[in-house]
Amino acid sequence: MLTPGIEPTSAGRTHPSRDVNGNIIRTTTTLAGGRRIMSRRRIFLALTLLGIASAVVARFVPLSYDEGSWLIDVRRWGAGESLYSDIPENKAPLLLVLVRALDSLPGSFLTARALYMGAIAIVLTLAVRSLAMRIGFNDRDAFTVGATVGAAAVLQAVFTTNFELPAATLLLVGLTAIALGAPMIGSIVATASTGFDIRALVLLPGVAVFALRSADRKAAVRSVATMTILAGAWIATILLVDNLRFALIDVNVATRSATTSWSPAGQLYAMLRGFGFPLAALLLLSQRRETKERGATFLPAVVLLVASAGISIASLQPFEKYWALALPGAVLLAASVPRFRSRTIGALKGLAALGLAVSIGYVVSYSLDEHRLVSRYERATRVLDASLPPGATFARFDTQPFLGVFAPERDGIPVAVLDYVIADTPRRAELMARVEAAISGSLAIVDDGALSVTEGAVEPAYRDLWRLFRSHLPDFPCVRSVEGLTVRYRASLCPEGAST
Repeated sequence: MLTPGIEPTSAGRTHPSRDVNGNIIRTTTTLAGGRRIMSRRRIFLALTLLGIASAVVARFVPLSYDEGSWLIDVRRWGAGESLYSDIPENKAPLLLVLVRALDSLPGSFLTARALYMGAIAIVLTLAVRSLAMRIGFNDRDAFTVGATVGAAAVLQAVFTTNFELPAATLLLVGLTAIALGAPMIGSIVATASTGFDIRALVLLPGVAVFALRSADRKAAVRSVATMTILAGAWIATILLVDNLRFALIDVNVATRSATTSWSPAGQLYAMLRGFGFPLAALLLLSQRRETKERGATFLPAVVLLVASAGISIASLQPFEKYWALALPGAVLLAASVPRFRSRTIGALKGLAALGLAVSIGYVVSYSLDEHRLVSRYERATRVLDASLPPGATFARFDTQPFLGVFAPERDGIPVAVLDYVIADTPRRAELMARVEAAISGSLAIVDDGALSVTEGAVEPAYRDLWRLFRSHLPDFPCVRSVEGLTVRYRASLCPEGAST
């Protein structure tokens, strides 16, 4: 069982200070044992600064590839097409609901995303603070632990919308609810994480172990049984509903094997970017705990960390955002480690500094590169709008989704991501036929230069789709270069300055 948490209302001595006018300002409350409680004013100020900082940075990070593809899908969904049937997608439904909700808010998507990032940082800080207090940190250090997790999480996300961040948030909120004596609520919230990321299913055993070791036995057993039933129902739904099975299993498996390569160096670099700073920082903060209760936290921490590391590696792609799912295990690990020697502490400080520097450097370089890329597609969209008549569509042979974001009414291709077409799935022939129909109904073809090279220069996975587009090129003899993209028009629409 976890020891009772340290609450701000606990008995102790309050040490007031006075401002220049003699008014009393409550700053800290000292409890028995020397533990301190932060004033509400300081908590509010720190949370506000963290939320604003996260939102401001997120507002200046350009649209990401994933966000672009999801925006195409949710806008088609909003226009009346059927998700997972008319719209091929490989992400869980709650993520698309989130993206659609953000896109529906007043203002731009980037502004809505910024507000979301600020809110996530605050929610994580408060949730992890409560959890840290329950596992032995005093209030001031618990807040530091929470702020570390909140800042690390939005940094792992590169301040863009992804599916790992809300999943990790729900897992941590679920663990907090369990620690606070509400295992049923905690288990339900933790299970909801799988609606954002189905990979979170493999983290639920760690949540169950934590519940069994930290809550009342009968309540814990009921909560674990509820979590098992809910997770089982979700798995059964995925397997039994054709569209969900295709989207969340067939497409995910096929696209990984078709277009992804695995590199040990790339995985290590992603782990350093995503997990170096939070892991080292949390382990350093663990040295300030006054008690060590390995029984309630050590085994759940190991289960969660092994599962999350396995997910990150098995996902093949070297993204730091995958390591957000390791944050719940890292928080519990911080309550379990013994005292370190000075050499180990020095190494952890070095790892924390290196991880933070690499993460910030990556966010900056990514944002600069992505800004140039997205700006190029915005300019190309304006040229296409000026050269195509109202209602005309184009077909794109381009792995970037941004033309579909900036000109959704003109994008004739039925998928946001071309990988869904080329992947070896049961619907491959159907999707290829839909692409061919889109080409036939379009007045222009846009490509990133890939249709101008020989077949041998094209990645093997894309060659069938390349051949399909190439077979239609005689119908689009008029060629124009726009922002590095090649635009091919039908002869009846050849604009000034184009060549044939």
